[in-house]
Amino acid sequence: LTYLHLCVGSLCAALSILMLVISSRTPTLLVGALEVSHRAFFTWRGRFVTDLFIALLLFAMGYFGITMGVLTLFVVVGIRSLGRADEESFKVLFPNTKDPSNNGDANNDNSNHGADYTLA
Repeated sequence: LTYLHLCVGSLCAALSILMLVISSRTPTLLVGALEVSHRAFFTWRGRFVTDLFIALLLFAMGYFGITMGVLTLFVVVGIRSLGRADEESFKVLFPNTKDPSNNGDANNDNSNHGADYTLA
């Protein structure tokens, strides 16, 4: 067990637990805090980027990590192709996203969700 394996394993575990909490919406206090501070995790794009990051981290874990990283990428690509093929199943998987063609922007209503800044 090397230091790299320890760091990569802890990051993968923490991100996987975060994705589990977001998907299950179980501890409502934690989910409410995450929705306010890190809203991007609740969009399709946020989950996609996080899953890609987890897959890339797994590639640093030897042969078993490479296998798990490839499986993770297959799942991510499978969910994306499912979202393109059947929009209803996409809405069930990601309720905050209206349409898979809007690239994962939640609600797409041009509001800044409480942000005090504007982009020029």
